[in-house]
Amino acid sequence: MDKFEFQEVIKDILEFSDYANKKFNDFKIWENKDENNIFTLVQYVYTLCILLKPFIPESIEKIEKTLNTKIEKFEYSIYTGKIQKPEIIFTKIEK
Repeated sequence: MDKFEFQEVIKDILEFSDYANKKFNDFKIWENKDENNIFTLVQYVYTLCILLKPFIPESIEKIEKTLNTKIEKFEYSIYTGKIQKPEIIFTKIEK
């Protein structure tokens, strides 16, 4: 790769985010609390944190606090920590 293609990277991350959001809605963990589905969704969140930390580090630090972890480098790993009580990171924009 000769140059950093910012728009392509963000596009790919957003596609993954859309996929994770679809899975969140499909799994309906608020109804069945299936541990495998919860594990999968936490992995999606953790992966998004790894991917987005270079772009929105302050927001990702809040998620790291909730996940009780610290992402030190850009590499994939499995999240195995204990989730803490979350805080609101982004507020919904009403149209």
